[in-house]
Amino acid sequence: MSKELSAVAADFHTHTSASAHAYSTLYENLTVARQRGLLAVAMTDHGIAIPDSPHIWHFRNQKCLPKQVEGVRLLRGVEANVLDDHGLIDMPADTLDMLDIVVASMHTEPCTPATGSI
Repeated sequence: MSKELSAVAADFHTHTSASAHAYSTLYENLTVARQRGLLAVAMTDHGIAIPDSPHIWHFRNQKCLPKQVEGVRLLRGVEANVLDDHGLIDMPADTLDMLDIVVASMHTEPCTPATGSI
């Protein structure tokens, strides 16, 4: 099957309903990605410091997910939260080692800069 590439080939920052503010399942995200011609999607639910984040087991169990769904490459990941000015993030190293991608973001709730502001 010939696939014409869209201007966007992948989405490296998506959330699923495992992050309480998102509304789609992983399968729904991958289905829409296929319909729009994407080649890859990274599942990057919020790291454990955000109040609406999934439990650590969510990230550790991603190893059980297939590498491809609906013809779209699935990258197992996390949107880790930067916790301080030194770049400390909220995910243990052994969990990060199990993932394909890590997006590091600064959210006002878990991040406490030394200056008191972001």
